Amino acid sequence: MKMFKIGDKLLLGAVSGLIGNIPKVLICDYFARKGWVEISCPERSAKLLVRPKEVNTPKGKLVGYITDSIMSSLLGIFFTYGLSISGKKNAVLKGAYAGLPSYIFLSALTAFVGKFEGDKETRLSPGTVLNKFMFASIHGAVTCYVASKLGKPELFADNNSGLLNETETSNKIKDFRRAHLSE
Repeated sequence: MKMFKIGDKLLLGAVSGLIGNIPKVLICDYFARKGWVEISCPERSAKLLVRPKEVNTPKGKLVGYITDSIMSSLLGIFFTYGLSISGKKNAVLKGAYAGLPSYIFLSALTAFVGKFEGDKETRLSPGTVLNKFMFASIHGAVTCYVASKLGKPELFADNNSGLLNETETSNKIKDFRRAHLSE
């Protein structure tokens, strides 16, 4: 049976990011239930949009899961574009590494928004931060793995057709002109 492949980088990234978010959220929620982290990933995401006192309400939690999924899809798009340039070889390792700065960026964003809202709890304990680094690496690794498997081979540079060289680009422009601009 032939596996379905996605040929659009934007769609591939969004889908891969959502799939990569599943294990991240499951592990993060488990750690939160066990008390190993101070706040779950969706709770942290909800703090971007919801008043702090409403984060743990049912609607606040829903907003957190939706926001976390949207951010994961956006990161999936960035990761996929990165793979399209660098190639899909070692995709898991590239994703695990790319997940680390993404967590730092999103934490800075959360802290920045929290300061606007008067939230005093923008800083987390070192143990929670270390676990969040792990969650971000898991998200990146799974996202890039999924993108490398679901994406059409021509999307990636290591197939020599992901990026066009100067001659190929010139030929494509000439072909386009002949097909669409000739009278």
